[in-house]
Amino acid sequence: MKFINIGEGAKVDGLKLTRNTVVTDDMSQVVFVDVGKNGEVINLDAEGNQILTPKAYKDFLNSRTQELKLSINEFSEQLKLIENDIAKAKINRQLKIVQEELNLIPESSENKFNYNRALSQLKDTCVNLGYGVLAGIITTKLGF
Repeated sequence: MKFINIGEGAKVDGLKLTRNTVVTDDMSQVVFVDVGKNGEVINLDAEGNQILTPKAYKDFLNSRTQELKLSINEFSEQLKLIENDIAKAKINRQLKIVQEELNLIPESSENKFNYNRALSQLKDTCVNLGYGVLAGIITTKLGF
């Protein structure tokens, strides 16, 4: 399996291939960038790429989900400090959606998209209601 195949004699400047995860049983067949004869890549940024077996990926998702649950608990503690009950209820409603989506992530990595979308909506709700501190916690600690 090849992600990018650079042909013979080709020169590429500024190739960025970051934070990709490949899940496969046969790790020996994975090539992120294949450079042909006399090909050249200048300034390759390949930070954070990983190749995992299905079991290792599931373990990774479970571990990351547990970390995020701890961060959600911290967020909930900050949420309790809000005195405006209407704002607190709006944020709590969106937080429950985020928690539901987070619980679905270990079942399928495709659920990360729904989690990130729900998280974005939670952040927007906090900002719109004037709680930038909560939005800051979301931005720094809850992203997948």
